[in-house]
Amino acid sequence: MKILLFSNSDADGAFTGGVGWGTLLSEPGEPRFEVTSVGFFPASPSAATYAARKVKQEQPDVVVFPIGTYAFTIGYVEFRIQRLFGRRAAAWYKRMELHFDRTTRSPGTAPGGLNRFARTLLRRTIGAEPAVSRAEATANVAATLDALSQFEDTTVIVATRYPGIGQNARQPTAKYRTLFLNEVTAMASAHRFPVVDIEQVLAGPGPIEQYFLDDVHLSPSGHRLLAAAIREAIATSA
Repeated sequence: MKILLFSNSDADGAFTGGVGWGTLLSEPGEPRFEVTSVGFFPASPSAATYAARKVKQEQPDVVVFPIGTYAFTIGYVEFRIQRLFGRRAAAWYKRMELHFDRTTRSPGTAPGGLNRFARTLLRRTIGAEPAVSRAEATANVAATLDALSQFEDTTVIVATRYPGIGQNARQPTAKYRTLFLNEVTAMASAHRFPVVDIEQVLAGPGPIEQYFLDDVHLSPSGHRLLAAAIREAIATSA
């Protein structure tokens, strides 16, 4: 079975040594799933066109589409620079940021020490802005879901509702996250796309924070739980 994953840093395991829930979909001894992972930013205006093109290219049996709220709830220095100085300056900064990150952070680990200090300093001196507004993120996700619905022979699994913890639990961020995720869930349901509610998957006897390394990225145990839930959804729906 061919799986096309619209991936992000969490699914790819950016902070867990490259082992994320996306990579765990095809575990050793599980030859049923052939997973192709492509980087995807659902808040981009070209997201719908890109998604349709990838499905046509890959001809998957199943598309797995994780949807979070980071595009409008998390501030990025690069988008602040882009608004102030233009795209070229933002691209230059992003290259420098990636180089600095590679030289000050061990692969598969959360930022610490010098890396974290530099990030904090830049945010305080330059500032940070989200990539898009909530309205723009909602419109782009809606367009992407509409584009995916045209592929009648492809099952689309939507994974949504990353828990609001840490800074994401503060108001008004928590309120806007809930509004967005409720809208996304309703749109997916209208298309009859199965929805995996990540918050329900991680609900257990202990605090949900135990499954996260920070406000966004899952821990190894969180990745394993979510991968199992996605595999079950695929087996049930495809």
